Amino acid sequence: MPINDASGVSPSFQVAADLRKRISRGEWKVGERLPGARALADEYGVALTTIVRATDELREQGLVETRRGTGSYVAQAPAVLQWDNDRYVRSASPGAAATDPFDRVDASIWTEAAPEHIARRLKIESGAKVSVVRYVWHVNGQPVQVSTQWEPLALTAGTPIETPVDGTKGNPSVAERFRSIGITVTTIEERTRARMPDADESRALHIGAGIPVVDIERTHLAGDLPVETADIIVRADRIVLTSTHTLQTEGGSDQ
Repeated sequence: MPINDASGVSPSFQVAADLRKRISRGEWKVGERLPGARALADEYGVALTTIVRATDELREQGLVETRRGTGSYVAQAPAVLQWDNDRYVRSASPGAAATDPFDRVDASIWTEAAPEHIARRLKIESGAKVSVVRYVWHVNGQPVQVSTQWEPLALTAGTPIETPVDGTKGNPSVAERFRSIGITVTTIEERTRARMPDADESRALHIGAGIPVVDIERTHLAGDLPVETADIIVRADRIVLTSTHTLQTEGGSDQ
């Protein structure tokens, strides 16, 4: 692949994109060694440092692993989250078994005055006290999702759910937690968009150049009352969103 110097895209990014494509086509199988840096530099007609930067990017994306003294090898396929459109219905069922693929979660919990945009989403006064929990979720040791969740302390203070859960498997869902204090969640709203990550998200999720994120703004409501809102950020190369829609024909049967 010739490097396009007029494209405005850095040579290392172009090389990384082409190597990523070649790996996805199966030119090198999992566990196979990529050609050495000098051989790749000759093939692409670039400096050795360009190849080093390109393979560093692939390593950050979980596509290759570098073994000291022997080179870079194709890694196991990155972890993929598969979310379907009934996941909240299933997780809200009492006693539902956890089905998420996460094998580790790091949680930080604190309280703060609600920023204006969060206050709007929770329909509370700006500056009102909220509990906050930030999770970094891992699959196979790789961070794949960061989520920050806010709950109004006007609803939870002095109750058993005042402190958010730490994300350990078996923790109750948001709906279950609020049900335990007599508040029934009736609706979960989500707004989903794709965008490029900011610097903090790139660091937290080990994202290399050119990888977008899926940004989900979620709110749990009891009737018209928001009881929780969250920003969920997932690496776009680690998630598949699936939906199933049943269409009814006249008479109530499917076609």
